[in-house]
Amino acid sequence: MEEYLGKRKQAVIVDEDPGAEVWSKPIFRMAFAISKDPKVPQALLVKAYPWMIRQRAVVDDTPTSLTKDLAAPNYEYRLYYDAKTVDGRWKIIAGEWLNSSLNYHPDMVYLPPARENQEQPNPEIRKYNAEIRKLLDQAGMLKP
Repeated sequence: MEEYLGKRKQAVIVDEDPGAEVWSKPIFRMAFAISKDPKVPQALLVKAYPWMIRQRAVVDDTPTSLTKDLAAPNYEYRLYYDAKTVDGRWKIIAGEWLNSSLNYHPDMVYLPPARENQEQPNPEIRKYNAEIRKLLDQAGMLKP
């Protein structure tokens, strides 16, 4: 997340529900709180705070607003690491979701398609594809 959101300024898309349905949303900000697990040796406790736009119940033309459209779930998980470090860094070897995140956590994280992937199976997106891609390009969210 630090690499893509912070350094590359590139969108990251998340399917926020582990169920069969796909609820893809762009993450535009992310924060983490990481600490050593006091109960489990060689483990870190992570709290992740993504900012994304929630889906609307009704389609309308009102502009997106952080005051009414922000979704900011909290995810908690434990990461286990190898005791040996590589270049002073721990190697993560396993992880698990904790607390309410056991049943509500991202199912998949991916990057938007590259610039050359312009075929869209969704007819509504295909109708406005050129306009959407132009806006994404202006925002620096398409890979060169």
